[in-house]
Amino acid sequence: GHLAVLGSTLCSSRWTGCIQIYLDALPSSSPETSGFTFCENSCADMLWFDEVSLLVGCDNGELVLWQTLDDNCDAVRRVASFLEHNKLISSLDINNNKIVASGSWDNSIKLWDIAKEESIATLQKHSSEVTCLMWSPTEMNVLISTSTDGSIVVSDLRESSTGFVLGKNSGLAATAITNCSNINGSEVAIGFENGKISLFDIRQTSKAVISTNGSHKRWISKLVFYKHNKIISASDDCTVSVFDIDASGQLNLIYKDSRHQDFVKGLSCLPERNLFLSCGWDSHVNIHYDHIFESCSP
Repeated sequence: GHLAVLGSTLCSSRWTGCIQIYLDALPSSSPETSGFTFCENSCADMLWFDEVSLLVGCDNGELVLWQTLDDNCDAVRRVASFLEHNKLISSLDINNNKIVASGSWDNSIKLWDIAKEESIATLQKHSSEVTCLMWSPTEMNVLISTSTDGSIVVSDLRESSTGFVLGKNSGLAATAITNCSNINGSEVAIGFENGKISLFDIRQTSKAVISTNGSHKRWISKLVFYKHNKIISASDDCTVSVFDIDASGQLNLIYKDSRHQDFVKGLSCLPERNLFLSCGWDSHVNIHYDHIFESCSP
């Protein structure tokens, strides 16, 4: 498969973005690149909509659909754009029904039917910026979102209610989220601005926190689930960590990498190749092979 990397830079008095596509998802010392395009605005998040299409969230609130024109990705064209958010789109996710959710610094969440090129719902779940959102891996109508207001909201879109607040840390922004299993969709990991990561059970509203680990020292920018009960984290402390979740639900640090020289903002997993990738504001994409930390698991 291909690997797409977002970039942003300050050009004169404004931020602009770019999309670089690599033909092989595993970069080498001299990677074979193909499609490259500039974006009018800085890019904040991205996902593959299908095998040939990318959705990019921009800092002006615009959601843009890009499409590769051939198998070699020699050209990338802008197919459609949607401007309904009025501030940066911080997070994107897609469920099995191809419904896209976008979270924004305008405090709102929007749901999109990209095939029909329209938004289908607007959710007002938070009183401050939405930092991250995620569809449940087992319930495609359940959406979990986090915010700088500290709230973690679970929304069942089949219900008319506004959802319930899983947890709220006053004065402490919730910044990132991931599932802890592709089989059990009730457990999620949440990252916070102080570098702590907590496991939550979304079925237990009265006592949701299972465990907490404070190995990072600054804002958790990204969390992803990896195979064999592993959670990978990226942080503004310039490090990448891997945690093993043991049988009692405790987060145990088994790997930490400090090669990045600036904030780490992106993670991408390739479990079939036994590795994952990290990228940061230092313009580096680093490869992490799982044999290094698999042997460290309890």
